[in-house]
Amino acid sequence: MADPHGWHLFDVDRGYEVRQTTPDGEDDRYEVRDRAGHIVILDAKEFEDLRTAGPSPKGLD
Repeated sequence: MADPHGWHLFDVDRGYEVRQTTPDGEDDRYEVRDRAGHIVILDAKEFEDLRTAGPSPKGLD
């Protein structure tokens, strides 16, 4: 598995940070961390939805 990328500020208003954690040879995967430290794992489509449409169906609000 490739080393996870470092955390980056993603959404200041919601307090989200994101990092890419894609295993070698697999589809893109992202971890999104909220202010409380909870981490949600998203695939590329879910992450794009979060970027463009707002909250994710995986509990991010």
